[in-house]
Amino acid sequence: MFKEKNAVPMLVHSDENFRVANLQIRHKYFHGESHLHWHDYYEFEYIKSGSITYQHNGNSYTLSSGSAFLVTPSDYHNIIAHEADLYNIAFNDAQISQHFLEKIISFSEEAIVQLNQPKREPMEQLLWLLLQEYERDDEFSEYSTHNLLEMV
Repeated sequence: MFKEKNAVPMLVHSDENFRVANLQIRHKYFHGESHLHWHDYYEFEYIKSGSITYQHNGNSYTLSSGSAFLVTPSDYHNIIAHEADLYNIAFNDAQISQHFLEKIISFSEEAIVQLNQPKREPMEQLLWLLLQEYERDDEFSEYSTHNLLEMV
């Protein structure tokens, strides 16, 4: 299974590696711009610090610390990051329950949320724990990673 253990200055997923893993969880520092693209998997992005301009299906949003968004399959999107510290989770529908998948589909078109300060710390702790479980890669980590993913 492909895993990036260090924060890296890249944004666009390697589709070849993703198809093998069906799940990628990364903590990364990013400054720059990704190209406009789409993919056949879901992508959750949380901004721990910094800011980005998020372009989604022709709309543009300025997002900052505590913002999170979900990209669904076939959404056209790109990011212009300004020294952003990000958590990124790329996953396919096999990684989540049917019930959770239905909740994702029922989101508004943009699926953007801004967490208030009291909710940021628990979210960041959960994302850190999810990354630790994902990197652990032992006989129990797949189960715990799956459960933590649905908690996010």
